[in-house]
Amino acid sequence: MSASSGITRYRPDHRGNRLDAWSIEQSGSTTLLKIRGSKEIAEHILGALPRAEAQTPGRDSEWTCLFRMDFRPPDELTDFLRLLEEVLVLRVRGRYYLDGAVAFDFYKIPDTDGTLRDSPTAILMRAAKDYGPHSDEQRHETERFLCKRLSRIVREHLWFDKATKIVPVPGHDSKEVSASMRIGTAVARETGREIVEVKRRISSRPPAKEMSRADRASFRWEYRVDEDLEGQTVLLIDDVYETGQTMDGVAAAAKYSGAKTVVGLAALRTLSN
Repeated sequence: MSASSGITRYRPDHRGNRLDAWSIEQSGSTTLLKIRGSKEIAEHILGALPRAEAQTPGRDSEWTCLFRMDFRPPDELTDFLRLLEEVLVLRVRGRYYLDGAVAFDFYKIPDTDGTLRDSPTAILMRAAKDYGPHSDEQRHETERFLCKRLSRIVREHLWFDKATKIVPVPGHDSKEVSASMRIGTAVARETGREIVEVKRRISSRPPAKEMSRADRASFRWEYRVDEDLEGQTVLLIDDVYETGQTMDGVAAAAKYSGAKTVVGLAALRTLSN
């Protein structure tokens, strides 16, 4: 099977990438997976298939990475690759603790004239975050819709599906239940995972979008997890991913509590970084 479009040069977008093309070939007991996509997508595939051997194709190849599998690949591999064609695989700048992350959609997308407008998912998120004149029923309905979409990603992503615990990323004010907390809790319930509580060292701070890059860097030490996560794969869920500093800070707390792997899932990715 193949999804190749014949493009010979691939230029990744550092904000997030969808898998551009892939092909699976069988030769005896060996399966060869060819992809065209960013380095982060290749890392995602290796995270899902740690026994696969990554290889660099020739300079003139239309593919950016090859994976040799001397084992029977999972039956769900095709669904996983199709999922990577839909979601945004993110590059985490200055990553220390987060092993990988994806987002469901961009916050803003260009219109036909190039004007940036809220994506359909962003419009839903604004209702979930209670921006504007929305009723409680509208907010709950949008949260349920987003929960269904994110839960599907968790189930079909061969790496994320290994997570035994879900950590909803806290909002900027610990006195309020943020959209990420509500959605993360709903996804945990929908997918049958346990929830891990994250505690803040500071009760409140300005929203991340109002802080400088230096201030955001301090997020890495803002959180703590008291639960023992020794050897586990943990999935963080957030509403909006901007620089990745908040998610990486929660990932640090999870790693210090023993988590072996920490991956992240956001509903939206901003265009600012």
